[in-house]
Amino acid sequence: MTISMKSTTSYGFLLFSFVSFCFVGIIYYYVSPHPSIVSSVVWQRPAPKPDYRAIKTDIQAATTGVMVFLHIQKTGGTEFGRHLLFLDVGKPCVLPKSKGRSVKMPKGTKCYRPGQSKRKKTKEMWLFSRYTTGWPCGVHADWTELHECVERTLKDREGPKKRQFFYVTMLREPVARFVSEFAHVKRGATWARTHTCNKKKVPKRYLPDCYSGYSNRKPWTDVTLEKFLGCKSNLGINRQTRMLADLTLVDCYNTETMAAEERDRRMLDSAKLNLRSLPYVGLTEYQIESKDLFEYTFDLQFSDTFDSQHENVSKSEDTKDLLTESDIQQIRDVNYLDVELYDYAKMIFFQRVDAMRKNSSSFRNYFQNYLLVDSNNT
Repeated sequence: MTISMKSTTSYGFLLFSFVSFCFVGIIYYYVSPHPSIVSSVVWQRPAPKPDYRAIKTDIQAATTGVMVFLHIQKTGGTEFGRHLLFLDVGKPCVLPKSKGRSVKMPKGTKCYRPGQSKRKKTKEMWLFSRYTTGWPCGVHADWTELHECVERTLKDREGPKKRQFFYVTMLREPVARFVSEFAHVKRGATWARTHTCNKKKVPKRYLPDCYSGYSNRKPWTDVTLEKFLGCKSNLGINRQTRMLADLTLVDCYNTETMAAEERDRRMLDSAKLNLRSLPYVGLTEYQIESKDLFEYTFDLQFSDTFDSQHENVSKSEDTKDLLTESDIQQIRDVNYLDVELYDYAKMIFFQRVDAMRKNSSSFRNYFQNYLLVDSNNT
């Protein structure tokens, strides 16, 4: 049987077409989103990408915007909040005249915008924090509560005005932060309050008390690590993720409307997205770098000094020494959202620090001198 050249060419073309079709189909299957995957993540925006640049915001917070400090418990926020009162913005904050408390706990400090008319009855403040405004949005209000409350609060206090808000916060290594909160609770802290979300009070059934007497601010001084980890409504667990996330995306504190895995992923994705959008995020373990990054980002200088190691860090290390390796691993496992969030935050933090060092000649000169002095002392 004789096969013509034309037939051979035809068979070859068909074979080539078939192989090409299969190849394209395989590529499409693995590269394009699978229908079942698309349906499960259709709710969210694109996953945040790492930020490879320092956010050099052209801002003078004292004249055009309001700086809002999102204070997460046991991240060194009390100390950082005091540092904010000593920013050189052209007009010093007015600390309250109290009996020995003005430096340690300067509640009621007035940080007025420089250049305001003395005739103006209601003076505007450039800093929204526990020391300047108190806790109008709730004690240690989270991202969701602040975004629903800050603008309304300032409108009520200072009158309607178009404002630009700049959120800043501090994060801490999750195990150390959790251990510090555990020790603080054993010393009598409760932070008991009514939480709000989506402009509504959170029903008690969604946040049941971890122990009898919590609502009456009775301390939990006899708590064990096992009980502290075992309470599902303990807000200390994955606190940093929850406080940075938009909780309206997960139906606030109602855990019955979606699977736990989906809820966790939504909350973590939201926290990462919000964290990356903040012009400034500092890390408790890196005080000097955090200070330098803040000054570079906002072009504002602190008039007081930062300790190279915060006292909270040393305290938590003392407490960690009393825990076993099994205890520490259990803490990491339970706080796995915070562990992932902190790794992401650390990556962004040092990307911004590296960019700052490359872009700022004054910082390069300082940093080189700092390394020279440090090497001479070792």
